[in-house]
Amino acid sequence: MAKEAAILGVSILTLFVAGFAAYSIYDLNGVSSAEAAVKDYTGEFESIQTALSEVNQKLEDLESDTIKELQKIKVELEEVKAIGFGNEVIDTSSPFSISLDKTTYPKSGVITVFAHNILPQKVMTIQLISKFDELITTVIARSDSTGKLDHIFQIPSFVPAGDYKIKATTSYGSSSLMFFKISDDIISKPTNPSVQGLSVILDNSVYNPGDMIKVTGFGEKSTSITAQITSPNNKVSTAHSSTSSDSTYTLIFILDKDAKVGNWKLKITNGDHEETLSFTVKN
Repeated sequence: MAKEAAILGVSILTLFVAGFAAYSIYDLNGVSSAEAAVKDYTGEFESIQTALSEVNQKLEDLESDTIKELQKIKVELEEVKAIGFGNEVIDTSSPFSISLDKTTYPKSGVITVFAHNILPQKVMTIQLISKFDELITTVIARSDSTGKLDHIFQIPSFVPAGDYKIKATTSYGSSSLMFFKISDDIISKPTNPSVQGLSVILDNSVYNPGDMIKVTGFGEKSTSITAQITSPNNKVSTAHSSTSSDSTYTLIFILDKDAKVGNWKLKITNGDHEETLSFTVKN
């Protein structure tokens, strides 16, 4: 009995020791897992810190590049200011002025405005003004890189016959005036032989069968002019002429007494230039 009790006691003691050892091993495993978890988070923190350092470095580099770029732009602007504005000189010995290609125009006609002694790349305001100093319309033009400015100005259709003036004003304050007439009658010849290109003017916009059609204009001086008139039923009449030494030309057509009523076309050819106008024939 005593022997059995001793064996039972040793067995209980063995179980107790085994249980304590198992608990100790579990606890150590728990501690190791916790330590491992702490080590993993530490690595993440280190990665974040490295990324932040790289971002800060990039921001510093970007700020440096931006400052350099702004400094470069500032220098360029100062150079442009010094060259384009600070040293700009207006030639007061040859004052700004304008001229027109004619002195008399038809209603709804086209005016060619020539600017003289205007600076390159400058804006010019062109105003059509009545004899009572009433502003009728305004257009904007700009000189090219060489200072040339030839502007085509369309007379509005609502402007009646009478005396008018063109006022041109540059962006730097110079201005010039030219006077002209708008007429229902005969149109004067072009007065400026320096015009390049082709201009065509009809003496009227509406004709009756049997009427005379007078075509005037300017082109390249001492060159041939070909005119074609096309009726509403596509019947074509052709005439030939040439420009004079002052670049002007005149062509005459006589409509047949049985000319077809409707819209007609006039095409003028001068070298490489070509212009087409339309007019009406009615009874």
